[in-house]
Amino acid sequence: RSFVPHAKSLTVLSHLRKTSTKDFDTMFLSFCDFVLTRFKRDPSTERLVSLFAQFAQSDTSFLPVIVKHMCVRSTSSSKACRFRSVQILTKILESLPDDYEIEDEDWTNIESVLLSRAEDKISAVRVNAIRGLERLQDPENQEDPVTRCLLRHLFSDPSKSVREASLATLAVSNRTKPHILRRIRDVHPYIRACVFSVLSQKT
Repeated sequence: RSFVPHAKSLTVLSHLRKTSTKDFDTMFLSFCDFVLTRFKRDPSTERLVSLFAQFAQSDTSFLPVIVKHMCVRSTSSSKACRFRSVQILTKILESLPDDYEIEDEDWTNIESVLLSRAEDKISAVRVNAIRGLERLQDPENQEDPVTRCLLRHLFSDPSKSVREASLATLAVSNRTKPHILRRIRDVHPYIRACVFSVLSQKT
């Protein structure tokens, strides 16, 4: 009922994986697939999602395994599966230290998945995809596809939650600041207020 038992769970999971890596991965990913069917954001499911991300961060050899699995599942026709797989990928990225090294192929796959899911028809999927793009952006690069994606959703996404996520995720730079300031004319007062909050925190 809390996140406290996670430390003990991580130790147990690590031990089990060392005992039989292949069998463990098969069973663990099968359990992940069950969680991917849960679209409703109940506390127990959210705790499991956090546990998956923490275990991936704690076991460097398992991280690419679950990343690849979630990238594949993100293309599902099920909105729940797309939502949870993208959420788990984003949670993994958020849990990694700034100096954590991921193979270039994994970075490329994650970026491709998140950019794709940022265009999902379900706003909850778009929100999580956009949040996951935070570490992948290069705001000073005029050709950066991630920054372009964030700016596009900041201005044109019909969902307030997605515009808010874009605003919170977008790095403040000489290139992006003028675009951020233009959001003080957003149709929703909350987004207009968020502009000043973001600028005060990031500049």
